[in-house]
Amino acid sequence: MNSSDIRSSESAPVAYHHTSSKSLSRILLLGVVPCLSVLSWIWPNAVGEFIGLVPARTIYPASGALLPIPRFWNLITSSLYDPSIVRFVFHYPLAVWLTSLLEPLWGSKMLVKFIILTAFFSGVFAFICRVINYYVTRSEVIWFQPTATISGLDCALAIGVKQAFPTMKLVRIPHHRSIEAEHLPFTLLVIALIVAVLSPATSPAHHDVALTAGAFISGWVYIRYYMYFYFAQQYGDHSNDFRFASMFPKALRPFFDRVCGSLYAVMTRMCGGLRLRHGRNNSESVPSDMLYGPSATAHAQAHSRALFSDATDQAASMASSAKREFDDRRRRALQFLDDNMGTLSSSDENRRADLADRGREVVNHELQTLEEGKASPL
Repeated sequence: MNSSDIRSSESAPVAYHHTSSKSLSRILLLGVVPCLSVLSWIWPNAVGEFIGLVPARTIYPASGALLPIPRFWNLITSSLYDPSIVRFVFHYPLAVWLTSLLEPLWGSKMLVKFIILTAFFSGVFAFICRVINYYVTRSEVIWFQPTATISGLDCALAIGVKQAFPTMKLVRIPHHRSIEAEHLPFTLLVIALIVAVLSPATSPAHHDVALTAGAFISGWVYIRYYMYFYFAQQYGDHSNDFRFASMFPKALRPFFDRVCGSLYAVMTRMCGGLRLRHGRNNSESVPSDMLYGPSATAHAQAHSRALFSDATDQAASMASSAKREFDDRRRRALQFLDDNMGTLSSSDENRRADLADRGREVVNHELQTLEEGKASPL
């Protein structure tokens, strides 16, 4: 079994990690996100000013504030709550479900790290877009209006599920069609783009697409180049199935392959950290069902060692059995030759030579049979 067999699995991930109600990811998803969202519905202005992405407050402290410092934390917190009840009802259950798929595979700490990093870089991306938009339009609404949504969180988690289980069917459609996990990130991005286009320019929803697009890019970059896959002993998913063009529909992939190929060549010259890095060992030498398990907890290591030990013992047993069979056949052929040679008199040279030739043919035939059996695949 190779890694492609594991990636094509349509079943839910095997629970390599024990999950509990007190895990960091559950506290974040079941505690922090809904609480911040409810507070933003009750006090929209105060919460939006303090933890929403407001470009002016990210750079300059608010006058008369209790905390007279730039609110740089809004780069992260803007992706951890949603001031829109409608969007929250749609995106929050999806985020909880995607988390339940990834947490057993990645572990709680790895998942929280992924969420925080993608939230930060999506906030940076949205902040840069807002600043550029402000200097182009000189609109104070863009400069002071808070922006926040958890659609970027959903998009980042969907990329993680796409990496681990790309062919897992999410929604079945009549006529033998279905929406698979590999389609989900692009679908969420398109939904955010449609909402932004249909919203007024002064509406916060018009600018939320930047957070979703930032999570789409940063989530893929982190898994592709920086996430450490412990059992594969390598950084990033190097597979062709996880290239950036694979995030888009098949009709658009040739275009993105050409664009991304040129961009990758430029970026590796400018930033060596974006180069695909290989670990100490060849990924084929590790248990294949753990190739995409990016965690190094003791429970996962013990599971992997048990699988690897069982496979090694089975291979050693098969090799020992084949060697015993080879030795037994060789011994019986030589014994047959010796017994028949001993029954001949020394005067019957012609018969002895003929029997010796027949004995050699028997031995050679047995050896050839064993070699063919050894060469044939299992």
